[in-house]
Amino acid sequence: FSFKNTPPFYLRTPGEHDVTVVFTPDDLRLHKPTEITIKINAIKNTIRNIDEPDPITDKPFGTPFAELGLPENVCINGVDGAWRWIGVAWDESSYDAQSSDWQTIAGTLVLDEDADSIFQQPEPAVTASIRVKLIAPPTITTDALPGGTIGAAYSQRLFANGTEPITWHVTAGKLPKGLSLNRNTGEISGTPTAAGAAT
Repeated sequence: FSFKNTPPFYLRTPGEHDVTVVFTPDDLRLHKPTEITIKINAIKNTIRNIDEPDPITDKPFGTPFAELGLPENVCINGVDGAWRWIGVAWDESSYDAQSSDWQTIAGTLVLDEDADSIFQQPEPAVTASIRVKLIAPPTITTDALPGGTIGAAYSQRLFANGTEPITWHVTAGKLPKGLSLNRNTGEISGTPTAAGAAT
């Protein structure tokens, strides 16, 4: 059988539809094609759940909300097993850029005209979510370093707890003349050329 004068997706809009079904026999010499019109009441597919996106764990502490790289779409699943990618609007108020704990950002589904004609929200509505864990800043564990001697080679290393790699910088003050900081290892080395203290 086949459908007469009906596009393949005749049930894309909810409501009652008149559908003409044509029965075509294998041997047209013995039987004529037969038509019958039936009424089909189409309802929207109810959203069952959402596939949670992969968590974000590669962003540093303090990353602005706009730079998290949140997905623009999520995959929804209907009660009948159908699925579809749908836009999502993430809630910035559920994000704290100054927290290194696991946090969950909530999102609201954004159904375009086409998706809205097929799917409907249950009560309560299904919402999206994604987990985020920012990389915590390192904690310097070296409180002080031994003094050096003018004209003598000096080498001491700073230590910190945190996620590798850790990059070192002098953010305030300056090292004594003749000494430099290795940004990759945290080692202060060189030969002091003048007396002085540094923090």
